[in-house]
Amino acid sequence: MRHRYLTSPSDVTLQKMKLYAESMMQYGDSPFIYPLYGLGDLPQAFARLSAVYGGTFMLDTPFKGIVTDDDGELCGINSTVEGKDCVLKCKSIFASPDYFPDKVDKKGDIARCYCILNAPVMPDGKTPCESGQIIIPGAECGKKNDVYVMWMGKSLSVAPDGYYYCILSTLLEGGAPDAELAAGLNLLPPRVKQFMAVDPYFEPKGDGKDEQIFISKSYDATSHFETVSLDCLNLYERYSGSPITLVDNSVDQ
Repeated sequence: MRHRYLTSPSDVTLQKMKLYAESMMQYGDSPFIYPLYGLGDLPQAFARLSAVYGGTFMLDTPFKGIVTDDDGELCGINSTVEGKDCVLKCKSIFASPDYFPDKVDKKGDIARCYCILNAPVMPDGKTPCESGQIIIPGAECGKKNDVYVMWMGKSLSVAPDGYYYCILSTLLEGGAPDAELAAGLNLLPPRVKQFMAVDPYFEPKGDGKDEQIFISKSYDATSHFETVSLDCLNLYERYSGSPITLVDNSVDQ
């Protein structure tokens, strides 16, 4: 329900308002930082923080299966480093679904349309907007699932001057991708280029505790990363047995 906050306890809404206000005070004039330079700053920030606490990144290192000890417990993964086969020791694995296709179930398909524009989007049909996000409720476009539209311009350092990069996405419900994204496509000016892709959406079959292999969900159709953040928190809870507390979300009295 679009207006369920009107009949829900007030603390949930107050916590979201508090988070928004605190985020506004962190950087610039927006509560969001991830679109700047695309998504590059998200993994970079994680890599830096991980290194501070002793993490090691091994880019372009192949995964060739898991290694178990005499008791059948996970103890590492097979890989290749500098042209030589080796075993990288570990006690747990966190992975996306494509690494363990036998441990996930397909739940649907995500349609994504990538567009290059040379004119700004005008959400109201009158006012140009260089960057923004629109979430079209499924009920307004004949679907059960929402349609997400996000576009970015030069100010976010993702496109040359005069050009804009736009991504539309939705969970498919049996129709053609361009038809199910039509409500979003109709909001855009003529496209210079347009690319359509359909990706499977997977979810793990189990919690991963027995094998110590914790698998995330696939990236869904949303463009605001809320569900991705919740999935990360869920991975931590499955691994540790208790939820992580990153910030104090209590409402000041």
